[in-house]
Amino acid sequence: MEEKKNSLKVNATLNIIKQVCAIIFPLITFPYVSRTLGVDMYGKINFSNSIVSYITLIAGLGVSSYAIREGARIRDDKVKFERFSNEVFSINIVSTIFSYIVLFFLILLWNKLDSYKSLILILSINVLLTTLGTDWINTVYEDFLYLTIRYILCQSFAVITTLLFVKSPNDIALYALFSNLGTILANILNIFYIRKKLNIHLKFVLHMNIKNHLKPIMLLFGNMISSMIYLYSDTTMLGAIVGDAAVGYYTVSSKIYSLIKQLINAVSNVLIPRLSHDLGNSSNKETNSNVNSVLGVLSLLVCPISIGMICMGKQIIYLIAGQEYVSAYFALSILSVALIFSTYACIFVSVIMLAQRKDREILKASGISAFINIVLNFVLIPKFSYNAAAFTTLLSEFVMLVQGVYYTRKTITVKIGGYIALSILGSFEILMICLIVKYIFINKILSLILSVIISGVVYGLTLLISYQILKKK
Repeated sequence: MEEKKNSLKVNATLNIIKQVCAIIFPLITFPYVSRTLGVDMYGKINFSNSIVSYITLIAGLGVSSYAIREGARIRDDKVKFERFSNEVFSINIVSTIFSYIVLFFLILLWNKLDSYKSLILILSINVLLTTLGTDWINTVYEDFLYLTIRYILCQSFAVITTLLFVKSPNDIALYALFSNLGTILANILNIFYIRKKLNIHLKFVLHMNIKNHLKPIMLLFGNMISSMIYLYSDTTMLGAIVGDAAVGYYTVSSKIYSLIKQLINAVSNVLIPRLSHDLGNSSNKETNSNVNSVLGVLSLLVCPISIGMICMGKQIIYLIAGQEYVSAYFALSILSVALIFSTYACIFVSVIMLAQRKDREILKASGISAFINIVLNFVLIPKFSYNAAAFTTLLSEFVMLVQGVYYTRKTITVKIGGYIALSILGSFEILMICLIVKYIFINKILSLILSVIISGVVYGLTLLISYQILKKK
C-alpha cells in the first residue's frame, strides 16, 4: 500500500515537472511569436490549427483513452497486452488513413481554406506520427520519467529552432513546422523506445477484434468529439464569423488559460492508469483516498490561481503578448473562472468516470456541454466576439462539472472541506496583495513580478503553518 502511494507521488511529481516545462517553453516562444507574427498572422495559424485538430480527432478515434484504461488492467500479462496493443494500433492506422482522406476533401471543397492550405498540410504531419508513436503505451506502464526527460529535450529543440528561424510574419510556414517539432521528434523517438526498452513490437494486423474494441472506442470517440467541439469550435467560429484578428485576441487569453489548466491537471493525469488498475482489482478504498487527495491538492491551487489571474490579467497579457493584445483581458477574466470548473470536471469526468467505464454517461455529459457551447456561440459571437467565446467555454465547463458530480455521487465520497477553507483564505490573501501592489506600483511588469513573489511567499507560509497545526493535532 505504502509503495503504491509513494509511486503515485513520484509519478505526480514527474508529471508536474513535465507540465511546468509545458508552461515554460510556450512562455519563451509565445511572447516572441505573437509579436513577430502580429495579430492577423497569429490568428491565421491558430485557425489552421483548429481545422487540423478536428482531423487529429478523427485519426485518434478515442483509441488512446481506451488503450490506457484497458491496457492498464492487463499490463502485467505481456502476451495479452501485446496482442491487445496490435489490435488497437491497427484500428488507429485505419482511422488515420480515413482522417487524411477527409482532410483532402475538406481542402478541395471549402474555398475558405484556400489561403490556409499550406499551413494545414504542414500542421497535419503530426497526425500520422502521433498514431505511429503510440505514446499511450508509456502511460499504461506509468513511465513518467521517460516521458518527462523526452519532453524536455524535444521541446527545447523546438524552442531553439523557432527563435532562430522565425523572424517575420513571412515565416509563418516555418512556425507551423517548428510549433509541432517537439511532438514530431517525441513520436519518432517513441517508435524505437517501446521496441528497445519495453520490448513491444507493434505491427498491423488484419484481425483487429473489432467486435470487442469498436463499441467502447466509438463511445469514447463520441465523447472526444463533444469535448473537441467546445474546445476548438470557439476558434473556428471566430475565424469564420468575425476574422483572424478576433482569433488572435482570443488565442492569447485561451492560451494563458490552457497553460495554467495544463499545469493544474498534471496531478489528475497520473491517476488514470492507476485508478483503472485499482478498479480492476477492486481496490475501492484506496481509489477513494487517491481521488480525495488529488481533489484536495487541486483545491489549494485552482482558486488562488484564478483570483491571481483575474487581478493581474492585464499585466499577464502585457508581459506575454504585448500591449497590442491587452484587449483580451476581459476574456481572460472569464476563462479564469472557467478554470475552477474545468479542473474539478477533469477529475470527475476524465478520470473517475473514465476509469469506471461510464463511457455512455461521459458521451451524454460532453454532448450536452458541446450542444450548449455551439448554440450559444452562434447566438453570441456575432455581437460579443471573443468575449462570447470565453463565456460559452465557462458555461460548458460548469455544465460538465455538474454532470460529473451527479454520475459519480454513488461511488466517490468527497471530503475536502479543510482544503476548501484554506483555498478561500489563500484566495483572499492573494486578492489583497495584488490590489495593494497594483496601487503602489504603476509599472505593469514590476507589479506582476512583486504580486507573484509576495503572494507565493504569503500563501506558502499559510499552508505551512496550517500543516504544522494539523500535524500537532
